[in-house]
Amino acid sequence: MLLRICLYLFLLFLPANYTTTRSSSPLIPADPAAAMSSVCRQLYADMQLDSMVDYTAFEQAITGAQAIERRNKDIITLIDFTKPSTEERLYVLDIRHKRLLFSSLVSHGKNSGGNYATSFSNKVNSYKSSLGFFVTENTYQGKNGYSLVLNGLEKGINDRAKERAIVVHGANYCYFGQYLL
Repeated sequence: MLLRICLYLFLLFLPANYTTTRSSSPLIPADPAAAMSSVCRQLYADMQLDSMVDYTAFEQAITGAQAIERRNKDIITLIDFTKPSTEERLYVLDIRHKRLLFSSLVSHGKNSGGNYATSFSNKVNSYKSSLGFFVTENTYQGKNGYSLVLNGLEKGINDRAKERAIVVHGANYCYFGQYLL
């Protein structure tokens, strides 16, 4: 059975939804998992993402973002590798203002698969995409133009991203129909 696989690049933190309980502290979560699910569902609906972003990918992204320390906690970037590379699958979301800022096509490593990314790695020279949570670091001008360095946060999953030169950059092979993005 092929599991739906999603890659999430995160730049924000979304606070958990806390509810009052009968305890002495009004900020103790009544049921953290249920509260987070409720927050995710409401945010997903408020942002009107139903026809664009897979809900499971969105919920995993928002939930996972809680554990990541970042400077910018308002913006999240999500790549949904369950979609083909011929469809927009990169989403930049403004959580504070509850809106989609940008969506685009995004390719994957040349050895990750054809139209769909089905194989991922953390090994040097695998030429495969890596899954998991990342934070952005610096930018530079490289052979593919303006590029953004990614730092993988998950040991054994994507922690070798910088060593493997996994970056975000423009590419002439990533286009929509006749239009180069």
